[in-house]
Amino acid sequence: MKKALAVLLSMSMVLAVCSCSKSEETKRTRRSTSSKEEQTEESSDEPSETSSDPTTESSEDPTTETSATPEIKPSENLHSQVELKTYGLAELINDDNFTRVDGITYEFNRIRFTTDQFPELQKKVGDFYTDLETRLTERFDARAANGYNSDTYYDDQCYANTYIYRDDSYIFSYIVKTPEDLSSDNDGCISQAYWSETGEEISLSDIVTNDDILSEKITSLGQKYNIPDENLLRMKVGVQNGTGDFALTYDGLYLFDDYLELKLPFDQIEEGVDSKFFGHAPEMYFVDFNLDGTLKWDMDGDGTAEDIILEPKFENPNDSILVTSVVIHVGSETCEVKEGIWGEFYPQYGSFYLMKAPDAFYIFMSVGIDEGIEEVGYKYENGTWTFTGNWENGEYDHPYDPQRVKMSKYFGNLGTNYMYSYYDLTKNGLPEHLGELFYSSDYYLITDKDLHFTMYDDNGATLDDNWKVSARTIIQVLSYDPTENLLYANVYSRHADTYVLGSIKMQKDPWTVDGVPVEEAFLGLRYAG
Repeated sequence: MKKALAVLLSMSMVLAVCSCSKSEETKRTRRSTSSKEEQTEESSDEPSETSSDPTTESSEDPTTETSATPEIKPSENLHSQVELKTYGLAELINDDNFTRVDGITYEFNRIRFTTDQFPELQKKVGDFYTDLETRLTERFDARAANGYNSDTYYDDQCYANTYIYRDDSYIFSYIVKTPEDLSSDNDGCISQAYWSETGEEISLSDIVTNDDILSEKITSLGQKYNIPDENLLRMKVGVQNGTGDFALTYDGLYLFDDYLELKLPFDQIEEGVDSKFFGHAPEMYFVDFNLDGTLKWDMDGDGTAEDIILEPKFENPNDSILVTSVVIHVGSETCEVKEGIWGEFYPQYGSFYLMKAPDAFYIFMSVGIDEGIEEVGYKYENGTWTFTGNWENGEYDHPYDPQRVKMSKYFGNLGTNYMYSYYDLTKNGLPEHLGELFYSSDYYLITDKDLHFTMYDDNGATLDDNWKVSARTIIQVLSYDPTENLLYANVYSRHADTYVLGSIKMQKDPWTVDGVPVEEAFLGLRYAG
């Protein structure tokens, strides 16, 4: 029972982030719609003392475990210069097991706090999700009552999916993607940012000091990366009136509209924003490269930001397709890396990150190969980048915590399928699985034979360890436990007219469930090619 309960709780934390709506998929698969101009440089201004600035001294309850307010030191450039802590607020839990009623999907995930620190922040975030859950449930109930209309399938979907952009003891920033009618300006995005210590909200008006500078940069970067003019116009209006959706990172400001995102790097907008919101990074973090493979960041802590450039070398300089090596420039230093490099190299479509771990900096870049996408990792040591390894695919969502990165893995246990789990990237830059389940909540199959599952109740207790599920039963694959060789699924119960959590034994080489080859056990398997 304890094992089943643990599995149930573990699944609930990440089920919702493993699936996405049609609109969200557009954003994820077209990185070119988001500006990755990440050149970063901070002004020397110290933050002014305001009621919303956590650098202002505040009294602490000695019985409450809280961290000291970080001291923000003056700096000429953006770099890791403040002792902040990444304290793991960003666990996501799913409030519903993806119940489908007449084709309507209900997806809702929220943040679960894993620390007793910052109670005011916890209350503010909790109140936000309580209100959002009420509105999302009302939307779902209304559509369920009206019935499913195939002409408006995607409009009928009810979802609220959270993406964290910053989670530390200074600032907490996240966005929620929703149907357009749930967001205040009908752009399908709700943004929230807070001072972590006080829980006071941060608005776009707090950040922007000169909207003309930001408007000019929105136009130039947006047009460079082919964001439609109407989206750029709404972003500029949002900046001017202070109501636009945004996310804060250590080196820049994200703006959102209609599932598109545009990043404004701090060094290009520093005259138009308050510098206290940028550059104060904790011990571990990610910084995203520009779409052209460039970045500006202080890597040695001397107060001077270096230009970091990824310069690909092509097999045929005239075609700019097949990459044989990459020259990494850090200021005046250059290092050509060849190991692990072969294929197509497109920063605008892949993930290119600078990561700070306790021991060193790392660079991760995606390289297209015949079989798909590979991530390549390099570690910075004494002016030289050394190859750490390759792995298939890589990060799936915007990464912010190097110790917990959502990544994909090919399984092939249910056709040509990938599942997702969480990995630690701080162990010499190679992904180390955290021992959690692998998730794939958008996979629906139909049983082609009678199969025997274990049935669980809502608390994870076993109700029936030999539950016969008849052929032609719909199941929704949720996760796979490679340690126990168990496949978890929501199984449709005709008797109860709902889905019931169950698990079934799964073995490899060849893949079988309940001793039956998967090709014979299920209808609806999908294969590439």
